[in-house]
Amino acid sequence: MYLLGLAGAIALFAPKQALRFSMNTSYENSETIEWKDGLVPVIRGFGVLYLLIAFNEVKNRNQET
Repeated sequence: MYLLGLAGAIALFAPKQALRFSMNTSYENSETIEWKDGLVPVIRGFGVLYLLIAFNEVKNRNQET
């Protein structure tokens, strides 16, 4: 869950860098791919979602102990 939270924080606070990193690792000619204008807000939305999931899981683990 900590890794999911880290990915969420990166996606939320640095969405363009996260997108660039994932594109470079996923595609050979990533520089030729054009991004849609609405992609950055979607990535930030996923970042928020990932952070909420990670925080909820950490909170649940702390309540069990």
